[in-house]
Amino acid sequence: MKLEMAEANSKMNLFMLKSIIISIFLCFSLQLSAVAIPDLTRQVTDEAQILSSSTIDHIEGILKEHEAATSNQIAILTLKSLEGDSIEEVAVQVFEKWKLGQKSKSNGVLLLIAVNDRKMRIEVGYGLEGALTDLQASRIVKKTIRPKFKAGDMDGGVLDGVNAIIATIKGEYTPSESDIDTTTSVFKSKGPGVGSLIYAAIFLLVGLFIPGVVGYLFMLFALPKLYGGLVAMMASFFAIIIVLIIFVILFFIKKSLGGSSGGGGFFDGGGFGGYGGGSSSDGWSSSDSWGGGGGDSGGGGSSGDW
Repeated sequence: MKLEMAEANSKMNLFMLKSIIISIFLCFSLQLSAVAIPDLTRQVTDEAQILSSSTIDHIEGILKEHEAATSNQIAILTLKSLEGDSIEEVAVQVFEKWKLGQKSKSNGVLLLIAVNDRKMRIEVGYGLEGALTDLQASRIVKKTIRPKFKAGDMDGGVLDGVNAIIATIKGEYTPSESDIDTTTSVFKSKGPGVGSLIYAAIFLLVGLFIPGVVGYLFMLFALPKLYGGLVAMMASFFAIIIVLIIFVILFFIKKSLGGSSGGGGFFDGGGFGGYGGGSSSDGWSSSDSWGGGGGDSGGGGSSGDW
């Protein structure tokens, strides 16, 4: 019996060691991303220089009008290359940095285009995932944008894609008093990282008291949010160190709780849910400059190539 318990503990420790290694890899992958994400100052950021100035002005006029009517924030970023990263990873990183959508609604949408990789993605804030589903985003990517891109019409592809996105989410929200920022400066976060830290703390505490593997999964899912909240306040290296220290401490606390309670072993079952959240105060900027309103990505959307 003791031998079996020792083997079980050995397997558990091995599993958690692998989990910690994976967590370290994930954190460093966030830190060491090769893509330089530009600051958000306008609705269309054409780093790859594939759009004409007239098209950019036209699209930004459409997006400003849509935001004024609905409070939805749509932004476009073109990059020359993903530098070896996946477009899904880069899209999430851009969304997290730009904070598209209102904090109370997370009603933002990002259209990301990587020219040299011939890849694109529509990333959707979780507040709009019911209106702009993965299937609808996929149809816009494959049926609306891709044909124009394959024909070499980048201006037409982006414009048609924007119009399709707006047609899909139009009417989902209306602006409220808390959405309006009357200053003329680019929106600045009043509480960077706070929202992410709150969500991370909730999931860490829930995971601490849920028995079995599900509890550990809750704790693992909290790590990206914990890292995102900390990196907004300090250097990435120190954020990673703190994340690992917190995880290791909680791991041993959870292990001791499980051992003393007499129930709820590591391999007990149970269900778990997703998470999301913003980290900035509500607001959208004036016509002179533009910035994110504090929204968060829900991980929904669709990718494609041409």
